[in-house]
Amino acid sequence: MLSMDALLSPYHQALRSAVGWLELGLPAEGLSELSVLPEELLIHPLVLGLRWSLHSKQQAWTKALAVARTWVQNAPDEAAAWVSRSYAARRCPGGGLTEALTLLEPAGHLFPEETAIPFNLACYQAQLGNLDEARRWWAVALSRGDARELHQRALSDPDLEPLWSELRAKPAPSK
Repeated sequence: MLSMDALLSPYHQALRSAVGWLELGLPAEGLSELSVLPEELLIHPLVLGLRWSLHSKQQAWTKALAVARTWVQNAPDEAAAWVSRSYAARRCPGGGLTEALTLLEPAGHLFPEETAIPFNLACYQAQLGNLDEARRWWAVALSRGDARELHQRALSDPDLEPLWSELRAKPAPSK
C-alpha cells in the first residue's frame, strides 16, 4: 500500500499551482486546481490545510469549517487544524465566540509548546468578558513563546483590547 506522500507525488504540480493561486489572491482558481485530486487525497492534512486557506481567503466560512472539522478528525495532532477550526467557527453563520472557544479549549492542554492556541483562547475569553480567564490564557501564551513579540502582537489585536490598559501599564517583557 502506498503512503499518502507517495500518492501526492503525481499531484505535486496541482498542489503547487493551488498555492500559487492562493498567494495571488485568487482562491477560486486554487480550488479548481485541487479538483483533479482523487477523493482519498482530499483528507490528507496538507490538502486539508490548503483547502481551508483557500476557503478562508474567500470568506466561505461554512466550507472552511467543514474542511477544518475533517482536518481535526484526520490529523488531531496538528495544532493548526484546531486553530483553523475555531477561527472558522467564530466567523461562520450561526457560530460565534462561544463556539470557537468550546472547540479550541481542549487543545489548550494538548499542545504544550504551541503559543497560538492560548493566545487565541485569551482573545476569545477577553471578547466574552471573561477577563480572569483571558489573563490566565495570556500568561500561558507568554510562558510558551517570545514574550516581547507576543506583547507587541497583543497590543495590536483588537480582540485583546479589554486587556490593553493592563498590558500597556506593564513594560514589554525582555527576551
